[in-house]
Amino acid sequence: MELCYVKKKYSVLAVASAGLLMMAACSSIQLPGVGNRNANTNGVTASAERVKATSGVIENLVIGTGSIVARSTTDLPFLRAGLVKSVSVSEGQYVKKGDVIALLDTGDLETAVQSAWMNYLSARISYSQTLKGPTDLDMAAVQAQLASAQASYAALSDGPVETDIRAVQADLQNSEAALKQAQAAYDRRAGRDPGVSASSEALALEQATNNYAKAKAMYDAKFSKPTNAQLASAAAQIASARKNIEALKPDENTIALAKIKMEQAYSVWEQAVDDVKDATLTSPLDGLVVAVNVAAGELANSGGAAVQIADFTEPLFEVSLDEADLNAVKAGQKARVRLQAFINDSITAVVDSIASVGASSNNIVTYKVRMRIPRVEGQPNILLNMSGTSEIVVGQINDAVMVPTAALIVDTTKKTYAVFKVVGTETQRTVVEIGERNGDNTQILKGVVVGDELALPSVATQSVSGGGGGGPPPPQ
Repeated sequence: MELCYVKKKYSVLAVASAGLLMMAACSSIQLPGVGNRNANTNGVTASAERVKATSGVIENLVIGTGSIVARSTTDLPFLRAGLVKSVSVSEGQYVKKGDVIALLDTGDLETAVQSAWMNYLSARISYSQTLKGPTDLDMAAVQAQLASAQASYAALSDGPVETDIRAVQADLQNSEAALKQAQAAYDRRAGRDPGVSASSEALALEQATNNYAKAKAMYDAKFSKPTNAQLASAAAQIASARKNIEALKPDENTIALAKIKMEQAYSVWEQAVDDVKDATLTSPLDGLVVAVNVAAGELANSGGAAVQIADFTEPLFEVSLDEADLNAVKAGQKARVRLQAFINDSITAVVDSIASVGASSNNIVTYKVRMRIPRVEGQPNILLNMSGTSEIVVGQINDAVMVPTAALIVDTTKKTYAVFKVVGTETQRTVVEIGERNGDNTQILKGVVVGDELALPSVATQSVSGGGGGGPPPPQ
């Protein structure tokens, strides 16, 4: 019979139901016993050290190493290029959603907003006036313009009317009579005055001559035929007057066009306002500033990451677990994190997410598992990228009968476990059935009850690797 026993050194795995993986070297252990030699069984003896079976909680753990990460990182770009006026944050600063991060110079942009607004108001007034139509005064003016143009055209086409002829004839006769009188007066003065050319009679004669010429021209014009150019000009004046009248009458097309112009002006104003807004960089979330890539006075381009903000509302501890562990790990399971910076603090965590895609390296596939660390009062100051270890509780047994793992004796031939039970002054080797492991303790399913006193074996420690599962050790 080959015997060895487990003292303290072991590792906890996620699927720990396969039992203990024993070293083949167990068969070579031949160390002298100490303590109660009467209990010697093939060289394994009970020591004088005593322990008791207790009741407690057995946890099955998956252990991993990793670091603190943010839930996500957001790049904040300026939506337009411009000169950076100010930067309000620095790396490592916490910000709230809506906080101003940085500003561009908006002098020209604000001027554009005012100009666009005035253009919109003008277009809106024009649209309103188009809907209402012309006033009575406006309509009377354009109608009078049309009537005058039509009269002018008719006069050219039809020739002079009787009243017009009489009028120009009268003007011609009157001017002719006045000319004769002025000529007679001039002649009388010339007979007695050699300087008559500078007299008032000479001036009156000149004026009478001009008036007669004008009257004669007016008279002749009444009987002259109009040219094609004159007729075309008169017709164009009529067309222009009619167009002015139609322009004052609102129809569907005119109203629609005025409305389109108003809406376009409003869109231009909205874009100008958006340009000003785009010059202000604000935080879209509560987070931690992890990078600032711009400074006041610099020229910022659109689209680049001016500032980076991490969602660090709750820290996440991220580990890479072997694919064999994933069957036991589920979102929502309890976990504990111990960071190198706070090695004495066990920080409560909860499994938050498990990556759907793994990474392969040297034929080993691992998956990212994240544990959420709720922020509580008195918690250490957890910072990004802090490293440490985690324990995920994948199974738990309450009120389990436990003994120190160091009390176990493993029979590799019979594939059984045993302990030295103290009965009175004697120690008895008792076969037991084990269950889960938790730290330095092992669950006993059969063979020991709470309160039983046990003696620890006195031979050398045998290292064991594996999780705490029930059943005998695997074949060697």
